[in-house]
Amino acid sequence: MQEHGLANYFEVNQALGELLLSGNITTGFGGDDESLHLAERVSSSVEMLEDDLPKSVKEKALNSAVNLLTRERRERENNIEVEALENGYNVTFTLSDKGDLLMRLTIFAADIEQVNTIRKGFLDDPVRLYSGIIAALTA
Repeated sequence: MQEHGLANYFEVNQALGELLLSGNITTGFGGDDESLHLAERVSSSVEMLEDDLPKSVKEKALNSAVNLLTRERRERENNIEVEALENGYNVTFTLSDKGDLLMRLTIFAADIEQVNTIRKGFLDDPVRLYSGIIAALTA
């Protein structure tokens, strides 16, 4: 929502808090599950709201949801390990396809901010990194 300018951090947190307090949404069930679920009683309200939302807002929300699901799938399918060193970090990316290891790459990062930037860049498009390395090695 923030990435596409639909709402800012504070608006989202306030709205989620109100929805939780009213019982319109519930939190995940058990353990580490941090997901949110709509209560059954609000499904008709959602359908009414969907008809009233401008097309541009619906498209942005849909794109945000698709991006979020894509990112979650990439995080699940691609392993990233961070090893703290005396003077920085080793970041190891593992790219697999149907259980076959395609690539394992370890690079050095000077600080945790660089680790996070590198991690985000990899998860944005792991195939681009793999293709770029293959192209560089075979050119």
